Amino acid sequence: MNEEPRSQFYRNEYEPYTGTPIVGMPATYNIMCDSYPCSVVAVINEKTIVVIKHGKEVTYTKRKNGKWIVKGLPIHGPGSLVLGYAKNYQSPDF
Repeated sequence: MNEEPRSQFYRNEYEPYTGTPIVGMPATYNIMCDSYPCSVVAVINEKTIVVIKHGKEVTYTKRKNGKWIVKGLPIHGPGSLVLGYAKNYQSPDF
């Protein structure tokens, strides 16, 4: 059986990456039912990272609930970042 090799960061939505962020690792920005691929471009500290999203650099902070949220937005905002895999999906229902 030929399996594709997986990167050290490969995860899926059911098994998110919980380790320390590393520059170059894939990420997915989830908002409502849509998902957008991103990439980590800077790690400021273990709770602050910068990703490229839609061609712009965006800073995320890890919150007390474990989610990565855009810096300055409330903890229960509309979207969050998941590290370890990059997924692209836009719901056709909207």
